[in-house]
Amino acid sequence: MQGDHSNSTRRRAAGSRRLLCLLAAATSRFLSAVVAVCAAWPLLAAEPVKPDAPVQQQQPLDQLNTSELKRIKTVEANFPELALRQGMLECVVELRFTVLPDGSTADIEIMHSEPVPLFALFEESAIRAVKQWRYEPVIRNGQPVAQGTEVAIRFTGKKTAFPVTYGDPIDPVSAASMESVLRRDLDQALSNGVLSASSPIGIAIGIVHDDDRRVFTFGKAKPDAIFEIGSITKTFTGLLLALAIEQGEVKIDTPVRELLPPDTVAKPATGSEIMLLDLVTQHSGLPRMPDNFDPKDPSNPYADYDSTRLYEFLRAHGVAKPALPEFLYSNLGFGLLGQALANHAHTDYPALLKRSVLNPFGMRETAITLDADQQRRFIQGHDADCRPVPAWDLTALAGAGGLRSTAADMLRYLEANLRQRATDAETTSDGRRLAAALARSQTLQADADGTLKIGYAWMYDAATETYQHSGATGGYSSFAFFSPKRNYAGIVLANVTLSPRGRFAETVGKHIGARFAGEKPISLRDW
Repeated sequence: MQGDHSNSTRRRAAGSRRLLCLLAAATSRFLSAVVAVCAAWPLLAAEPVKPDAPVQQQQPLDQLNTSELKRIKTVEANFPELALRQGMLECVVELRFTVLPDGSTADIEIMHSEPVPLFALFEESAIRAVKQWRYEPVIRNGQPVAQGTEVAIRFTGKKTAFPVTYGDPIDPVSAASMESVLRRDLDQALSNGVLSASSPIGIAIGIVHDDDRRVFTFGKAKPDAIFEIGSITKTFTGLLLALAIEQGEVKIDTPVRELLPPDTVAKPATGSEIMLLDLVTQHSGLPRMPDNFDPKDPSNPYADYDSTRLYEFLRAHGVAKPALPEFLYSNLGFGLLGQALANHAHTDYPALLKRSVLNPFGMRETAITLDADQQRRFIQGHDADCRPVPAWDLTALAGAGGLRSTAADMLRYLEANLRQRATDAETTSDGRRLAAALARSQTLQADADGTLKIGYAWMYDAATETYQHSGATGGYSSFAFFSPKRNYAGIVLANVTLSPRGRFAETVGKHIGARFAGEKPISLRDW
């Protein structure tokens, strides 16, 4: 294994770079804007060091204090025009590489990145900067870095570029009044912004508060429009796991290896292996994406990533779990969980989901693959510049983000989570098990990003007492939330992906939650 390390590392690096380039192409206009930003960013704009030129201690990564270079080094970088509208954007990429005799680098490998794919250019730029770095006479602990030394560097960049602005608080808003309040709060977006008459963008909103259920739209969306919900799909996969546990089919500590076809992947020779709970809480140690992800069509990147490729990755990567796994958001992990649960049930993921969750909840407008009528109502998706883009089709990784749905159907799902029941009358054993699965899926299991906790995919924000999950694909974005303590839930679906301005659907969703609670909401005026 040790002798194959360099080759395997190069293959992973090549695969990562191919993935980054392809995903960057899928958001090309957005990334072009990032290029303009990066041109003003010293870390990425530095000139390459010529091989025969004397090396300055802070070139080309001029924000890295090389005299204090350690095994892991954080580089803070400013993004003058780039941040989430909510106030903070953070990009992280961790690289590992080897110092060669000539002071250059080799075997550059992406160890971790956050987020992907939207900021793939950040990763590419970090790799480019490392390639330009020459290590002599870099000093660490008073000594030059030795040839052949493996070095890891973690680049992070975050800055509040768009100051957070808030609307005026008002008395708590009822479900019946929410549409009119939002119409006022979205006045600028509706008159000359993202939801104006000249824009192709629309949002569909479903809310429930104190048993008052409402569905309404703004912009180009119709009430029965179907959207891609992206990563909100993960909460369905989490519920499938919770249900399988309640049915006695699996346990939280069942190794995922045992649910896969025989001989798919070997049991680790030593140490712990990835269990189902690790996957559903994003603590498996698996990367965000597999390194053999190499789409033929960058505009529909997941379409040709099938179970054969997934199992090939697992055989090469293995299922060993880090000794102290941390939260690491992984589309791969949830895709694997959905695939494993379906295989264990002797079916495929769409069929398992329909049988176990969609049918009991009466969600007839939610599916991986749409029928002819649903296809006619499938609203066109758009990139960050409001240009039409193709839909995304997920196969082996469907459990991570493959669902399409309407606001009304998603509201049924959120009401079930809010009440922890599938129907008004729980008279069957199946109904009781599903209710127990809903409760289980909301039990907090581990820490997530920042102050958030995670259950079975659902993120929990203690400050607002809200379970939530966002989603995004190449042409859509979404945000789902519910608060059992405050007795409300909501879904926001938009036919536009994330943008440099932030997450439109998530911003609207959090604005709605604040209006329900009578708290100061994030302003919507600049959209």
